[in-house]
Amino acid sequence: MAQAKLVVNGGVIIIANGASLIIDNPDNTAITYNGTGYIQSEGDANKLIWSIGAGNGNTFLIPFGNAAYNFPFQFNATSGTAANGQIISSTYNTPTWKNNNYLSPGVTSVHKNGTDNSIKIIDRFSQIKAQEVKKIYPQVILKHADFIPNVYEVTNKLTKINDGYLLSFNTTHNLSKIAKKLQVLAEGNVMQPFDIVSIPSANEVVINGTEIKGEKVFVYGEEVNDFRTVDYEGLTTLNISATQEISKLIKKQAAMIENLEKRLAALESKPLQRMVGIK
Repeated sequence: MAQAKLVVNGGVIIIANGASLIIDNPDNTAITYNGTGYIQSEGDANKLIWSIGAGNGNTFLIPFGNAAYNFPFQFNATSGTAANGQIISSTYNTPTWKNNNYLSPGVTSVHKNGTDNSIKIIDRFSQIKAQEVKKIYPQVILKHADFIPNVYEVTNKLTKINDGYLLSFNTTHNLSKIAKKLQVLAEGNVMQPFDIVSIPSANEVVINGTEIKGEKVFVYGEEVNDFRTVDYEGLTTLNISATQEISKLIKKQAAMIENLEKRLAALESKPLQRMVGIK
């Protein structure tokens, strides 16, 4: 679903089933929040995409929350944002994560007046790239068909034609010549795959659809047959084994250091003896 202006005034907006809520307006007031209500993501793939342009040093507020808590996310676009810049964000629950155990450098406490405020911390997680892992441990890389975000853009025009729908873009769509399917988010719907009928130009593509609502759609990208994902269970097993080996090595090195320190102390405790050379 795409919106140019969104007012959160006591209501609840739920992003679910891998859908994306697109704010196609670079104005930092495109989302207005009066302190009540929230936008619920609660899933890594349930994204809010805000096209903020260059940012212009503005502060952007996304009122995330759920039934239990409100946790508005504030982003300050100070520098380095491209003219077509976007904020792509989502939230998800981590019941076993303890913020107190993973404080940022320089932060020694998140308590205030005896209250633990760690639940209000925005956590930062790293996403593991399958391509990088493959170089080191290819056994945990799985290959299958899936969609890649090589388009990731809202169309500037949606036209019904005899063959289906013509999607037009302001910029190059980046589709490959062999692309056969496209993942599309239409108004009031969830992400759906559509067969590609033809690719007339570098900024146009025709998809096989019968009834698509709205004047624009968000296009995620094309399907590829060699999409790679990480087997995290296998990677976790490797991590545990590697950690155990490192622990053994550290203990071995510690024992060697202790032995060398004892030998050095013994040598230092002996009186110095002069070596006299006779010619």
